[in-house]
Amino acid sequence: MKAALRHAELTREIRAHDYRYYVLDDPLIGDREYDALYAELARLEAEHPELASADSPTRRVGGAPRTDLKTVEHVVPMMSLDNTYDQKELDEFVRRVHAGLPHGATPAFCVEPKLDGASVEILYRDGKFAGGSTRGDGVAGEDISENLRTIRSLPMTIEHTGPLTLRGEVVIYRRDLEAINQERAAAGEPLFANPRNAAAGSLRMIDPREVAKRRLRALIWQVVEDLGGSHSAGLDRLAELGLPTHRQHRICRNPGELSAAIAAIEDKRKDFPYEIDGAVVKVDSLSEQAVLGATAKFPRWAIAYKFSAERAVTRLLDIIVQVGRTGALTPVAVLEPVQLAGTVVSRASLHNREIVESLGVRLGDRVSIEKAGEIIPQVIAVETSARQGDERPWAMPERCPVCGTPVAQGEGEVAVWCPNARCPAIVKGKIIHFSRRYAMDIDGLARAWWTNWWTAG
Repeated sequence: MKAALRHAELTREIRAHDYRYYVLDDPLIGDREYDALYAELARLEAEHPELASADSPTRRVGGAPRTDLKTVEHVVPMMSLDNTYDQKELDEFVRRVHAGLPHGATPAFCVEPKLDGASVEILYRDGKFAGGSTRGDGVAGEDISENLRTIRSLPMTIEHTGPLTLRGEVVIYRRDLEAINQERAAAGEPLFANPRNAAAGSLRMIDPREVAKRRLRALIWQVVEDLGGSHSAGLDRLAELGLPTHRQHRICRNPGELSAAIAAIEDKRKDFPYEIDGAVVKVDSLSEQAVLGATAKFPRWAIAYKFSAERAVTRLLDIIVQVGRTGALTPVAVLEPVQLAGTVVSRASLHNREIVESLGVRLGDRVSIEKAGEIIPQVIAVETSARQGDERPWAMPERCPVCGTPVAQGEGEVAVWCPNARCPAIVKGKIIHFSRRYAMDIDGLARAWWTNWWTAG
């Protein structure tokens, strides 16, 4: 009974995160946290096979596509990649590959950057661009053909008359995102958090003319058809045809070469004009890929080696407290602006009072920050050795910083919260939540209502 309850809870949580990530482009957790939830569900089903229903997240490829755009089925499913974060798991992947091939086989591996953008399928038929779609749930995606046409790196005609079914990533270069955010700031519009969200959101825009302003680029990382017997030969052929590929793949024939290739990509991580979050390792031979096959979710011939989040060191100038729609008080670090993972960061999460106390953070400290899942900046450590003696301690306020009501805290709870249901911050948060895209989808309601309510007093 306990296992069944936990299975149901994990299933609901993973589906909710799939929806936030794949449909709304608004994830709440990072890749590591999601992978941990998925791994727990997989272990639970291995121990209790009776719980593994046909609609379990472990039997699926991703989340559902949005319904406000035409849905098209992929030529073949766009499967996810299994992830690893360390050398031991990579070695185990290589062992499984050798075990899955005929005795004596010596497979070559193709290593390439794992692009951090929006995955798409792009079609060419009879030498002409024939449309494309988002990844969607892996089986079907949203038709974004007209938006893809605005990407100048994609040729509309190529010197190849056979069918080409391409998988690629739509990205925005770091320098382009900076320019876009400067324009949005000047227009009073909210800034994009990172290139991935900017690219994914742009592809779903209704007006292609607006999409054309977003400086989108496409990089092809796979061709479904056989263009030379191997994955790398296919990439080389696509480059010859003038199609945009990353041109960063490298063939490896032993574990030492594999490790060196991955390390070289990680060393060059900041030199790429676009974001990457790891390296992809694939068995190069297409015939060996066919022999290895796939599980319900992952190909057995490929794996993603994920890199640790980038870190930066800066000075903590202040800690302010935000009040959310539930009334919870959240401390936020105000920082000297610093470049981190493609964006300039000036604020970072401190989560709650317990985290602040465990870090021992003081105002004026030099702190290390990283982006959780490459999205949300957070303070992860304090450089106590850099203290000059003028750093000052900080304490959670005893009254709500917005309405002045004495704060509350339940016995044994970490959260500190404002109990005033009419607190302006709580009311504002609830209205914004109510009107957002994944709820009532009323554009501008929260902003207009809040302005009028606050003005009226």
